[in-house]
Amino acid sequence: MCGNGWVGHLAGLLCVVACATTGTSGPEAIARLERDRANNPKNEPVLRSLGIAYYKSRNFAAARAALDQAAKLDPSDGTAALFLGLTAEEQNDIVAARQAYGSYVRYGRTTRVRHVLEARLASLQRKEIQATARTTLASRSRRPPKGSRSSSSFGE
Repeated sequence: MCGNGWVGHLAGLLCVVACATTGTSGPEAIARLERDRANNPKNEPVLRSLGIAYYKSRNFAAARAALDQAAKLDPSDGTAALFLGLTAEEQNDIVAARQAYGSYVRYGRTTRVRHVLEARLASLQRKEIQATARTTLASRSRRPPKGSRSSSSFGE
């Protein structure tokens, strides 16, 4: 994840969220949550908890799938949105991270987390603009200047 100071602030604030997810990580908890999901695949709290457990175990692809499902079932679940954003950042998907953090800002209950994420959203937007600018500049540097002829068109 990014090495900015926001991570430390957010990590401290995540203890609020951790209280709601205590005991939901580790191989045994993941196995239990997977059984619960198999029994009821549309259970949003189970999907959210499973996604968080996968996130904590650094299985970001599985976390993303479970958290995406949870967010679709309950778009106002701030905890699912927060961990979906964290997961998307781990996968370097800035667009998805911004969307998820935006959802937390709309629906999340913890004001301090909301303020940290508002600042993070601004930072991610700057990164997105920089990436777009780099891509644009790189594509322009590969094209010949307007009005010039390519070397293959001479003498033909």
